[in-house]
Amino acid sequence: MTLRHLKIFKEVYEQKSVTRAAEKLYLAQPAVSNALAEIEKQYGVILFQRLSKALLETESGRQLYERACAVLSAFEDFEKNARQANRTDSLRLGTSLSIGTYILPQLLALLKEKFSDTSFSVKIFKTSAIAQLVASGELDFGLVETGVSLSCLKTEKFFGDKLVAVCAPSYPAPKNLTAADLMRHDFILREEGSASRDVFDDYLKKYELTLRPVIESANPQAAAECALSGLGIAILPLSIVEKSVAENKLRIVEIENANFIRSYYLLTHKDKRFTPNQADIYTFCKNYGTSFKNNAHCL
Repeated sequence: MTLRHLKIFKEVYEQKSVTRAAEKLYLAQPAVSNALAEIEKQYGVILFQRLSKALLETESGRQLYERACAVLSAFEDFEKNARQANRTDSLRLGTSLSIGTYILPQLLALLKEKFSDTSFSVKIFKTSAIAQLVASGELDFGLVETGVSLSCLKTEKFFGDKLVAVCAPSYPAPKNLTAADLMRHDFILREEGSASRDVFDDYLKKYELTLRPVIESANPQAAAECALSGLGIAILPLSIVEKSVAENKLRIVEIENANFIRSYYLLTHKDKRFTPNQADIYTFCKNYGTSFKNNAHCL
């Protein structure tokens, strides 16, 4: 017995007529009669007595009607709540540290404006922690600075950001540095495992160099502040230091054959099923990456 059977039976019971029920349901009369016959045959019961063209419910019919009303009412409530959930949804978003600092504030403000009926919760952790939370289902998706190796996750490129070497105008470094020159200077780098650090370490490996930074920081803003104080050369995203460079608080140092590019990624579980509203938010974030790239002069 299906919901269709219950709906047909309920209408016949209330109309006391197969003909009127068929008209109300916009069905052919034989289809209504067949549905009733299928219920009676399946359960070996008689739902109605047909006496002198009158349709009289039996005790089995009365019992089924009570239960049919409860089932159909519960299903209607579910349908209503499900449709409402697609309009008033929730989203659990995670970002890595740099994205949480420099991209998230504007992005989240736009999301709240465009998806005003959605409840947002955000976690700003290291990429590895965000990956674990997406893998466990505690986050719907993440915005991270580097790819991840967990087999249950998939990544989609968000945008590419250019890294630059910067220092204070007073720091004693020439405008151009060869790879060999790097060893004679103090460097301020992100922590090992971060996207920025991986890009720079790959460059060093190409020249078989090992460089120990004077300062390591998981916070890109702290690294920028150290560079502003003249403590060394920092490797940071152009989007982070562009304003300081324009104001001559920092200057860019060109490094020989260096093309430092890091990619940002949208991170989801391979089996994640978005609600329509969540899918729209994911697409909005993906498109925002292009917008941010253009505004921030990233690559």
